[in-house]
Amino acid sequence: MLFILLPQPAVFQPGLHLALVPGPAGTLGLFYHAAFLHDPKIVFLDEPTIGLDAESKAGIREFIRRMNVEEKTTFIVTSHDFQDIESLCQRIVLINRGKVILDDQMQKVKLDFNRKKQIQFEVDVNPWCEKETFAMEGVEVFGMTNHSLSFEYDADTADSMGIIEAVAKRCEIQDITISGRDIESIIREILKAQDVKDFS
Repeated sequence: MLFILLPQPAVFQPGLHLALVPGPAGTLGLFYHAAFLHDPKIVFLDEPTIGLDAESKAGIREFIRRMNVEEKTTFIVTSHDFQDIESLCQRIVLINRGKVILDDQMQKVKLDFNRKKQIQFEVDVNPWCEKETFAMEGVEVFGMTNHSLSFEYDADTADSMGIIEAVAKRCEIQDITISGRDIESIIREILKAQDVKDFS
C-alpha cells in the first residue's frame, strides 16, 4: 500500500531531488538526517516506524510533519501501520494485487464512507457473549467480551439510540463510545469489495 503526504499545493516537476529512506534499523536517525542533506523535494519512506516503541514512533511522525510543513517536502510512505497513515497522510493510494484501486484525498475517502459508524459498550455482564447472537438490521458485531460489545452500523438503516436501547434492555451499560470509522476499517471494506468484484 502507498500513502502520500503532500505539501499544499504540491507540484511534481522534472529534476526534483529525491531521497530514499530504508525501513527502521539501529541507525534510523542517521538515515533520516542523511536523506535531507541535499534538501530533497520528495522523500520515499518504507515502513518508517516498524519495530519502534511508542515514543520513537511519535518522534518520527512529528519530524515528518514538521519537514512537510516547514520545508514543503513531499513524503511518499509505504506502510502497514494505520496509525502512520491517519496521522501523516493527506492523500491515499491503495494498491491491491498490483492494481491501483483507490487514489484520493484522505478526508474525501473518510467522508465517502462516513455512513458507517462504530459504537462500543462497556457493560456489567454481556448476555450475548456465549449463548446468543446480537441481531439488528444494519448492525454488525465486530468485537465482544464478557464485559464489552463493539458494533459497526450503517447510519442509513440503523441509529445509535436504537442500538443503545436494545443493549440497555438486556444489561447495565457502564460506558458508551461512538466514533466515525477509522481508515483501517475503511480499507478493509474497499479490499473486500474489490475481491468480490475480481472473483465475480
